[in-house]
Amino acid sequence: MARRGVAGPDRVGLLAPTIEGERLALDDATDGVTATVLRFGLFYGGAGNRGTDEKPPTRALAALSDRGDAGNYMSSIHCDDVATAVVAALTVPSGLYNVVDDEPLTRGDYLAAFGAAFGVKAPKPTPARLVRLLGGASADGLSRRSA
Repeated sequence: MARRGVAGPDRVGLLAPTIEGERLALDDATDGVTATVLRFGLFYGGAGNRGTDEKPPTRALAALSDRGDAGNYMSSIHCDDVATAVVAALTVPSGLYNVVDDEPLTRGDYLAAFGAAFGVKAPKPTPARLVRLLGGASADGLSRRSA
């Protein structure tokens, strides 16, 4: 897990309360008291995965992954790796940790795999420019390139 700093308020939009909570937790870390904040990517995999075992996929299931350009990377993580990361976090120094796959997929590859897994046509990504136009500053983080 790589340590990261806390983003400034000018870049967080709707995530401002979350960022503030992270800051407060980390500010309370003192000698002998550890404060660890884990930021997880989009969860995938695992038995009983809501939306994949009980009903066929719909456009809504891919809604969180389709915003932004097809060449941008998705920050995701397999459910099994989430458990491993949580256990590992019990022994790390205070800090903020981004917990994602070490080999991310592009949005285009992710959506193609989604379609193939369910035997449906892959959802088309919404262009980042349109996401920013319709969502304003708060939507910027949804379409930004990540890796």
